[in-house]
Formats: sequence, C-alpha cells, structure tokens
Amino acid sequence: MSNQVLSLSTPMVSQNHAIETEEAIIVEHVKATHDPKGEMDVDASSILNFVDDIFNSESDTIPQEAMQDKLMLKEYIQNEIPSHVLQLSLKVVCSCLNNVDSHSIAICILSALSVYPWHTKVVMMLASFAIIYGKFKVVSNSRQQRGLTYNLALSKQMSSSNPINLEDNSIKFALDLVKLMVELEHYSSSMIVANYWMARFVVSYTRLCILGPESQIQLTEQSKLSTKIKEIMTSSHSLLEAKRAEENYQALLHAFDNSLDILEVLKLIFDIKSGEDEVILHLRPVVTLDREQSYGDDVIKRISPSRLDMFRGEGVLLLISSGEHFPFYAYYMPTGVRMIWVPITKVEKMDIQKIHRSIDSSQNSAMVCHKPVTQVFRRFLKDKCFPAFQAGNDPIVISLDKRGRLVHYNALHMILTWGNQQCEETTMSHNLIPSLENELRERTLGADRVIDDIVTRIHDFASEVRNNIDNWVKDIRDKMKSSFRSYNYTSEREQALWNKESWSLVLVASFAILIILGIMGIGDEGYILLCGGNDNKQVLEFTLKIQEVCSKTQMNIGIAYIGRSEKVKVEMERLCEQCGFEFFSVGIKEFWRRLESMASSRIQYLITTGLEEGNDEIMQGLKKLLAYEAEGSTGAGVWALLSKGNKIIACDMGDKILGVMNEYEK
Repeated sequence: MSNQVLSLSTPMVSQNHAIETEEAIIVEHVKATHDPKGEMDVDASSILNFVDDIFNSESDTIPQEAMQDKLMLKEYIQNEIPSHVLQLSLKVVCSCLNNVDSHSIAICILSALSVYPWHTKVVMMLASFAIIYGKFKVVSNSRQQRGLTYNLALSKQMSSSNPINLEDNSIKFALDLVKLMVELEHYSSSMIVANYWMARFVVSYTRLCILGPESQIQLTEQSKLSTKIKEIMTSSHSLLEAKRAEENYQALLHAFDNSLDILEVLKLIFDIKSGEDEVILHLRPVVTLDREQSYGDDVIKRISPSRLDMFRGEGVLLLISSGEHFPFYAYYMPTGVRMIWVPITKVEKMDIQKIHRSIDSSQNSAMVCHKPVTQVFRRFLKDKCFPAFQAGNDPIVISLDKRGRLVHYNALHMILTWGNQQCEETTMSHNLIPSLENELRERTLGADRVIDDIVTRIHDFASEVRNNIDNWVKDIRDKMKSSFRSYNYTSEREQALWNKESWSLVLVASFAILIILGIMGIGDEGYILLCGGNDNKQVLEFTLKIQEVCSKTQMNIGIAYIGRSEKVKVEMERLCEQCGFEFFSVGIKEFWRRLESMASSRIQYLITTGLEEGNDEIMQGLKKLLAYEAEGSTGAGVWALLSKGNKIIACDMGDKILGVMNEYEK
C-alpha cells in the first residue's frame, strides 16, 4: 500500500449498474476497498466536532465571521482539519466535475480511505463535504462571483450557480448517521453499507453545491439517499441500544470492584440521574393524630422519601427479594450500616399503601426502594447471583462497603448466623491510672514534707493522663469506624468468623435465642436440653423421663422444644406447667431458617478453604440437626441436643440421650 493515501489517480470502478446495483454486490465492492492492515487513524471525535460546527453555523465554537468571510473560513479549516481530509475534499470536488456516475465515485472515495477504520471513514467523508458546504455557504451568502479556489474550472462552475437552499433534513440525517456509526464503532454489522451510502451522499450533495439541481434523476438520487440513510439508522438503533446496555453493565461491574464513592454505585443500581431523585422511602413509627399517614391498624408510620446523601460514608446492605412480600426475618439494620429492601417486581412503581401493608408491624423502621431498579442490575442478579437469587427463592443480601464496592454477594447467611456478634469492640485490658498514681507516689516519697498538695498534684496529673488516653482512644476508634476497612459485612470477615467457631450451643442457638429462652443464666455448670420431633406421645414421654432423671440427680437443667410441630409445642407447654417443670419457647421458623442459612455459609467456607465436609464437626452437627427436622418429614421419634454450659455433650435420638443422662447418674 502506497504512503500516498489520497492519490488523485485512483482508478474508477465500472459504471455499469450505477444506481440499481444489488446491495450484496455493493457490499462486496465496498469490502474490496478496505485494507485492515493499513492501521491509519485520525481523531474522529475532533473532526466530528468540526463538522457539527460547520453544519450548525449558530454554534459558539466556530466564529460567526468565519461563515461570512472566505479567508477566515479557510484559516479555520486549515487549523481544525487534518491534511488528509482537505485532500479528500479536493478529490471529491474534482471527481464530481467529471461526467462519472455516483457509484463509481463513491467506490473511488472509499478506496482512497482504505487504510482507515470503518467508523473513521464516514467521519472523514462527511468532513470533506462540510468543507465544501462551508465554502458554498460563503459564496451563497456573499453573492460574490469569486467562487471556490480549488481550480479555475470549479471557480467558473460556482460563479454560474445560483444560491441553493440546503437547509433541509438530509444533512441532519447524514450527521446523525455518522454520530451513530462513531458510537457503534466495531459493534455495527451495517457499518459497510453505511460507508457506501455516506459516500453516495457526499457525491450527490457536492454536485448539488457546485453544479446546482440539473435533472429529475439527481432529485431522485437525493430522495433515495435520504431513504437509505433512514433505513440504516433504524436498523442500527437496536445495535446501539445493545451496545449501551453492555457498556452500562460493564460500568456497573467495574464500579463494584473499583468504586470510591458509594453514591455513584447506587445511582447505577437505582437509575438515579441526579442527587435530587428520591427512590428510597423511609418508614418510621411516629406519634401523630394524622390518620392519613397511616395505612395499617397496628402501627402509625411516617413515610418520607430519602435522598442518596444519607448513604455517604456508610456501608449499604441491599435486601433483594422476589415479589412484593416483605422478608421481615431478613431485615436487619445494625449501627453504621443501612439496609434497603429492594423488591424485584414487574410493576413500574410500588404503591405506598401496599409497601406499608407488606412491612411487618413489628418493624420499627424500614427503608424501601419503591421504583424499579435498572436493567443492568437485574442482569447482574441473573448472571452473577443465580442461583443464589431467583423467583420464589429466599432473598439475598448484597453488601456494599463504604466506598460502594461489592464485598459480599450474599451476606444474609452471615447476618442470620452471627447478628451483632460480628462487630468487634475494642476495650482497654485494664485501668492504668491506679498503677500510674502508685508509681508517682513511689517516685515522690517524702515530697509531702515539702509540698503540701502533692497528693492533689498526683491525682490531677493522673486525671490529665486519663483524659489524654481517653481522647486518644476515642480518636483512634473514630478513625477505625470511618475507615472503609472497618466494614464488617464482607466475605473475608465471614471466613474470619468461621475460623474462630467451634461446635457449641451458642453457635446452634445464638445468644439472642438463648436470651429469649431465658437459659443464659444457667452458667457453665448448668445443663441445657433442646429437643424436637413430631411424635406428640414420644416427645412427652421423653420429657417426663428427663424430669425423672433430673429430680434424682438434682441436675440444674433448662429444656426447650425447638421442633417444627406446633401441636407438640402446645402439649409440651401444658405438660411442663402441670409438672412444675421449666419450659421455654422460641420462634421455630426463625430457628430453623437460621440453621439452614448457617449450613449454606459453612459449606461455602469449607469449599473456599479446601477442607473436607466429612471431617468437619460443625457441618456434620448441622446436617444431623437439619435431617432430624427436615421440612415435611413424617418420621416418628424424638431427638435431643444436650449441652453443659456452652459445650455440646451429645446430639442424638432420645433413647441415646437418656442413656447419656443415666450414665451421669451413675
């Protein structure tokens, strides 16, 4: 390939089938003009800006005088346009002065642009016409008989032409098409066809500028060009939408990994164009006589919109659920973290009354996204969170740290397993002040004979040290809390929590449930028995035998039924009340939902760390418990878990647990 890119001696293609050439043949002709190995390019964006300025002469970018004075326009063109484009405009004008058909000239122009990318070619062709068009406007506006300065022939042609009105939609359509091709770049399958018809457009309208309307054939050509340009634009818009969707999706993925501002990430998720948009509703209980603010009979709640600013500098938990039913058991808002319920629904916008009714009346406060999330976020849920999240399944909690980075794909297991336990509070190991006062007294022995207020001085100095230490510790804690690394709801934090866990009662039941059971005060030496089963008779008999063993051995024990059967639970409460035996009740669904979630989290931990599930005491214990009370299980029998303090002694069927307790009696 010659370095002379725009040679004026480029051979013309045959004139046969000039206008009626089949499009398939046209595509082959156009492809034959392209040399992908040339690897030449220009700044298409800056050239496109120049084209915009010329066609929109009201622009502030191009001086108004430039469109009125030919010399100024020439200077402006030379400053703004690469030499290759100037050469191309000269080639176009010279070709149009010859008696050659438009198809051949179009192929010739494309051959001259062989080494440029497809999207750059359309820009350069339209830019070459913009130069011609700009100079034509100067001639038309000035009504002078000087013509353009390309050559003598052109001057004569321009001087004889009457001013022609080109202020129609054709140029606008051509400019829109070029902008579309530039944005599509490598994505458009219609790029080759667009190049051909853009070349034909440049030829036709250049002839119109320098020669004027000569015949009905030329008018037909221009009408056909407008139709073709519109067709290409229509067919390309779907490609453009797909490209923009892909770019938006990649922008979301990039933000999840690299964000420095959580507000920018939330804008991508909730399709917020500005900070003014309010897509989050905050429901808070209030004492008010305004019944219009209440949509429920139990709790009066004020519903107020919230702006994104309130999330700055805080981690955000996105509770994603399918449908409009509020998953109250998963809604959890610890200090320093915001949780937003994001229902994935088909409706355009959730009704406020429906939102209020869907939220459990026991919730003190809740934040809700009441508008649809972006399509790219829906795609993210499908591509990255499936099958963790899908219609009809349990919700998930996507965790964004204080910078907006996605640090956990599903923190729900973490929330249900540990709750508030995952936040580590740092405390001073001991009080230094008494030691400091003692040391000061030792170092100043005998000072009281000389300094009457030495005791006060020691006390004041120690107090000052105490205040300095307190202020320093407070400052350090504030810095820790404000640091993005202090955010706890991360997959790394979940793994660290599992590293410290062992098979224990607190893990199985959690501090919160043990407090509800009222058996936390039993202590390390007290015994706790959790039992289950759906056979009413066997469970009651087992409980009576436990009572008998405990009476003989004076065993301090707390017992709770945690099986799924409500019928057995009612009978247990009645029996224990009759026998004077202490019985505790617990939320059954929440208990088993937590264990199921814990098992999922533990499995993921074992996979991540490469540990064997069969050798893991925690996993085996969870599997045993879940098997005992499998949803829909009809198996008879009673089972129990026995612990001494926090240490689990045994977890087995009822007869074996009784054997363990009888051994204790012996």
